[in-house]
This record gives sequence, structure tokens and C-alpha cells, in this order.
Amino acid sequence: MIAETLNFMVSVDLSAINFSWKCPNCSVEVSHRPPEPTPLEKAIAKAGGRRQLAELLGAKRQSVEYWLKHKVPWRHALAIEKATGVSRKELLPELFE
Repeated sequence: MIAETLNFMVSVDLSAINFSWKCPNCSVEVSHRPPEPTPLEKAIAKAGGRRQLAELLGAKRQSVEYWLKHKVPWRHALAIEKATGVSRKELLPELFE
């Protein structure tokens, strides 16, 4: 009888999953907690998505995606606050103290 060994890798995105694991043979413990959403991500969720937030603001979806990578322009902070309830102080704390 010939024994075959299968080597394979499974890729799983664990970024949104809370988990903790402890090795039964040693004292190594691994845990993961997903990061808190940014204020803009909260606003996007409350609006129902990137496209919907853009429509509420009279902006393009691509603008909202750009803001996710950079920063919300100050001139949109008040409109986001009115549309979603996420405060401008959360969106731009360095500007609205």
C-alpha cells in the first residue's frame, strides 16, 4: 500500500470574525478581533451602501470610495451628519473639536 500525502492551502478571510484558539500541546494562544468600523464606514452602513450615501450627498460613488482611502472633505461632513447621524466630530475630529 502506498501512502500519499496531500499538501494544500486553504485561504479564509478572518478579518470579520472574532476567534480565539489555544494550542492543546503548548501555551500558545491566538486571538483576533475585527477592527472597529471607521466613522465613514458607519455612515455608509446607515445610508445602505456607498452608492446610497453618494446619492444622499449629491456626490459620485467613486468620491465616497476615495474618501474611504483618504479623508472626508470638510464640506461634506455636515451633510453626512444630517443624512446618517454620524457626527462631523467623528468624521473629522481634528477640524471639529
